[in-house]
Amino acid sequence: MVSSDAACRSLYKVAEASICLMRYDVGKVLYEAYINSCDDEDPGAWHGLAICLENAGRYEEARRAYERALGLQPEGTTLLATTLL
Repeated sequence: MVSSDAACRSLYKVAEASICLMRYDVGKVLYEAYINSCDDEDPGAWHGLAICLENAGRYEEARRAYERALGLQPEGTTLLATTLL
């Protein structure tokens, strides 16, 4: 289990990098680990997970993750919408 702030930040950055490298399978695992071990109310992590799920063809799960991300975003901010919503 990831517990320290530094470990959580590193996990999140590697998850983000996996999207840039189009390694959505890796990103899914990393975002899930971050959400489960670090912060399950981080809209950016849910958004990243949704991107990974969408690219894996897991559209219903992706839609739920996008909805979770949108529900968690702070007032006055926006996440990029996708065609799934």
